[in-house]
Amino acid sequence: MEYVDFDLQIEPKAGGRYRARVLDSPGGQASSEFSLPFSDLELENFLLRIGHARRRMRRLESTETHTAKLFGGQLFETMFSDAIRSALSASLAEVRRRNVGLRLRLRLTDAPELCNLPWEFLYDGALNRFLCLSKETPVVRFLELPDASRPLAVTPPLRVLAMIASPADYPPLDVEREWSQLSGALADVQRAGLVTVDRLEVASLLRLQRRLKDREYHIFHFIGHAGFDEVAQDGALVLEDENRRGRVVSGQDLGMLLADHRSLRLIVLNACEGARAGRVDPFAGAAQSLLQQGIPAVIAMQFEISDSAAIAFSHEFYDTLARRYPVDAALAEARRAVFAGENELEWGTPVLYMRCEDGRVFEMEASETPHGTRAEPASPAPARPDPDAGARRERAYTQALAAFYSDNWDEACTLLRQIVAEEPGYREAAARLAQAEKEAQRKATLADLQQEARMLAAAGKWRPVLKVFDRIQTIDPSYGDPEGLLAEARHQVKIEEQDRKVAQIYAEAVRLLDGARWAEAVTRLQEVQRLQPDYQATNGLLERAQRALAEQQVSQLWDNCLAAIDAGRWDEACRALRSLLAVQPNANHPARGKASDLLAVALRHKEIASLPPPPRARPKPSEPPK
Repeated sequence: MEYVDFDLQIEPKAGGRYRARVLDSPGGQASSEFSLPFSDLELENFLLRIGHARRRMRRLESTETHTAKLFGGQLFETMFSDAIRSALSASLAEVRRRNVGLRLRLRLTDAPELCNLPWEFLYDGALNRFLCLSKETPVVRFLELPDASRPLAVTPPLRVLAMIASPADYPPLDVEREWSQLSGALADVQRAGLVTVDRLEVASLLRLQRRLKDREYHIFHFIGHAGFDEVAQDGALVLEDENRRGRVVSGQDLGMLLADHRSLRLIVLNACEGARAGRVDPFAGAAQSLLQQGIPAVIAMQFEISDSAAIAFSHEFYDTLARRYPVDAALAEARRAVFAGENELEWGTPVLYMRCEDGRVFEMEASETPHGTRAEPASPAPARPDPDAGARRERAYTQALAAFYSDNWDEACTLLRQIVAEEPGYREAAARLAQAEKEAQRKATLADLQQEARMLAAAGKWRPVLKVFDRIQTIDPSYGDPEGLLAEARHQVKIEEQDRKVAQIYAEAVRLLDGARWAEAVTRLQEVQRLQPDYQATNGLLERAQRALAEQQVSQLWDNCLAAIDAGRWDEACRALRSLLAVQPNANHPARGKASDLLAVALRHKEIASLPPPPRARPKPSEPPK
């Protein structure tokens, strides 16, 4: 596979912005400025979500795949905009015409804080594909160094030295299983004479130095623990000392040891955070330090990788590399092999750092016989019967059943797969495996949903948390609420509902105030005050509404009083005046000053009106006529 380069350099600008420049490409040069389309929190949530995605049954499109497309699409649209997008389109058209691939080389030396972005998930929505899932468009993190790296002429087989470190004072790794998986993944390419794999029995720096002194190797494959020292700003691997206790070895120190071994052209770090970089120094990281020390190419993992993905990756990568592919093309094939299995996103876990210009770390030569003819790969010797195979298989089955009945589904699946691979009809291994895989899938799905709920809770999205738990309860009604997220979500949703109700009542009260409907406004504001004291300007608005209502009541009572007086209805006038005086004292109305005097007058008139009428005078008797 031949490639031409699309060299994209990113440089920091003021105000948190960046400039992307196409230094060289079949489509010419271009540049544009951009800002990252997501916050640090959104990036952290994405990394947590993708980093916990694991093997699952293939679905039409999982939540994680959808999330990866959204993230990768945002990153792609931000980077490849305007002139740069035009240069990319022209470059793709040109490489198709020339029947070669387009290698996207990211130059991040001037912007090391961007090294930890998962560029492997760049997604072109117009083509509906992730760039690095196609061998036509591999994505490489390129570090330019003064001395160029040339490919090494190698006569097959490629020699791989494996180191599996599991110090006694660190979380244990199943060393034998790791070795079995790696050697098993490469069994057929070893039989074909393309690759040989040796294991360093003690994973110490001293034993590594001695082995490299005695024999040449082309590839160093490390499996173990790794980390990033925030204080020292350097990545490190955890090796063993001679007592099998942990010894932290920086990428810089390991690189110093390996740099003199010129046959060593590629390092594979199967360790969590092996790809992590510093935010200031572009060479602050295990993979980056090794590159700086002279190693042409380093593949490291930006997330933890599952067993099934690691096996698919190792087999396809080494097989393709031994068949004269450039390292980035071999990695692209390995990604596709991981994707073709039941792994939806782990193809994005490996990260390739490279300092060689064309991706070729080896020039594979045909092996020859003493007479100069090309040698065919040696046929494998017939397998000898293993007298202990039955007993070993029985022990493995017993261990598998123990794991099965203790709900340790991952371990049960691993052991049962080995048994079924050796003897498909062995006892009930196949049926147990099917059930264990189903339970492992269910467990993985529940773990993913719990992680999704955790991330949503961290973002304060409580209603989606409830929906996630609805899905959890559908899968496993007895799942419970191990972290209290469901209870907290219910509580927060209740608060949200009350806040929404209060906001609605408050908005209605404001509309009533604007319409001078004082009595209704007072009722609504009093309800707001009862539900949520001190909500916005409730107290001030309520005081205003009560004052306006009192003035309205006083004005109405005064009018009623005057009408009653005019009609001589003194009892009605007295009642209106007493009600007027009972209205809150702060009602501002001129009638309040006259009401007391007028009430006294009305009472007198009422009293007068209630007196009995005076007796009528008797007429004088008429005098008799004279």
